[in-house]
Amino acid sequence: MKKWLQDKTVQQNIIALTVSGIILITFFYLLREINAVSAALKNLLAILSPFIWGLVFAFFLVPLAKRLEPHFPFKNRPQLRRTLVAIVCILVLILVIALFFAILIPQLINSVGQLFNSWQGYLDGAAKWINEISGSFFLSDEIINDIYAFSSGLFTKFFAWAENYLPNIIATTMATFTGIGNFLIGMVVALYILIDRDHLKRELTKLSMALFSLKNHERLALIVRLSIDKFSNFFIGKIIDSVIIGVLTFIVMTILGLDYSILISFIVGVTNIIPFFGPFIGAIPSILLLLIIDPWQALIFAIAILVIQQLDGNVIGPMILGDSMGLSSLWILFAIIVGGAYMGVLGMIVGVPLFAIVYYLLRDFVNRRLNEKGISYNDGKKAE
Repeated sequence: MKKWLQDKTVQQNIIALTVSGIILITFFYLLREINAVSAALKNLLAILSPFIWGLVFAFFLVPLAKRLEPHFPFKNRPQLRRTLVAIVCILVLILVIALFFAILIPQLINSVGQLFNSWQGYLDGAAKWINEISGSFFLSDEIINDIYAFSSGLFTKFFAWAENYLPNIIATTMATFTGIGNFLIGMVVALYILIDRDHLKRELTKLSMALFSLKNHERLALIVRLSIDKFSNFFIGKIIDSVIIGVLTFIVMTILGLDYSILISFIVGVTNIIPFFGPFIGAIPSILLLLIIDPWQALIFAIAILVIQQLDGNVIGPMILGDSMGLSSLWILFAIIVGGAYMGVLGMIVGVPLFAIVYYLLRDFVNRRLNEKGISYNDGKKAE
């Protein structure tokens, strides 16, 4: 009996079974107490929210800090130079947020207010336009009434939905930023991360090497580097691209004299962050909005947004993003559909960089297996 227990294989099996049993018991307990677990997680997230804000700010500011640092003085005092760069990055963040709330938000609220106050008049104008068009095509009164009832019901439901949910969306957004304490602490956390990022990297590397074998540590380090690279390239590039498209849309609409240029440009810019489907998600409701105001404005905007999106897809987007994801159009579409099915709009946004990471790791695994078998990856023939 003692010899049997002293066998290393038996000991490993006992440990594995014990750990598996503990995990299963814990899992079923958590499943039974799902409400309490959910409440505990919400409390934990509320406590950690300043640090989450700090990580988000730092994620977007580290590339800026890396670009600015070589151009700053005090090269002989790297810590002072890094501190100055971090302070400048935080000031840039504060300036961007201040401009957003001081200039864009009041204009958006004003545009939405005007839209709600005028939508019944727009519907009446649309009905008049439908009657004029129907006369040219000799449509019966029954068909005209059906068209008007359908369009009127559609827009009534849309505005009713917007009237109910838009205040909630705005309130939620404002509540996010009204946690001034967490927001400011997040900036302080981001400042410290920017200053001590090399030290934090060394500490995390030491922890990983202590916990894992060298091979697993290297694999984990590769995944972390790849994740940071893919997500930063995608989000920073997409945000810059979307800002350019939003501003360009606003300029074009202003020149053409189209209504609600700020509101529509904001919608187009925000939805442009979503790959592939974003331009359609932003353009279609904007065209419908202009259609009930003035059909000619809708037609002009449709042509203008088509030209802008062609410019974005063929010139602006490739210039900013390049081939940073390393995915073909088919796989990008696949990632968006699957991500959207599981996580909605958020999934459509993060699905592409997530799938790019999985695709890279899978491709690396396949290449290594082919090399081990002596098969050339390019032509499928065995290596000489």
